[in-house]
Amino acid sequence: MARFQRHGHPHRVGLSSDGDDDEDEEDTVQLTPEELISEFHDAVMELYFANKRIAALEADNAALRAQLTAGQEQRSPAGAASD
Repeated sequence: MARFQRHGHPHRVGLSSDGDDDEDEEDTVQLTPEELISEFHDAVMELYFANKRIAALEADNAALRAQLTAGQEQRSPAGAASD
């Protein structure tokens, strides 16, 4: 029979056999199926909100680039007229 273990990383859950893994036993957490589902749900929600934040940042970045381009275009004709 297998058991679920959490290794080092808070969202990395591995599957290991029932062998003698006493050296890893101190830093692992045994997860019940319900806890594993809860951890998975939490990870999915974190990814969902991270993707929303990334989309918002990309939109902000596009708007700032458009402002920068517009500002450069406004300065460019004025600089050419003074030459």
